[in-house]
Amino acid sequence: MVSPRAALIPIHLNHELATTTTCYACPGVVGKIKSITVGVPVLPTTVTLAIYRNAIALAATIAVETALVAGVAEEVTITATDVNLNTAVADIFKAVWTVTDAGGVYVGGACTIWIEPSTW
Repeated sequence: MVSPRAALIPIHLNHELATTTTCYACPGVVGKIKSITVGVPVLPTTVTLAIYRNAIALAATIAVETALVAGVAEEVTITATDVNLNTAVADIFKAVWTVTDAGGVYVGGACTIWIEPSTW
């Protein structure tokens, strides 16, 4: 059963530029990844997003322009195995936003990894 959002810790890997960017976070949370949400205010022409915990891909690379709806936070299908969803204090989360064609209006996007902590 997925925990209510209030019991989860959000890790934000937001992209605010119309250029290729890698975003990092080291939240120091011991727990388990419960979900990942991604959203963009305006759809780009060609942008992909890859999401990692350490060197482990958490989801298939997302073609932002076809997988998302502008202005809507969408839940990403997690493809990592269950054991790879466990987080440790030293874990580094990474989102690679690859901008091939921003389409002139793309202003970035939001990627949030939701973690249920083992203890409070």
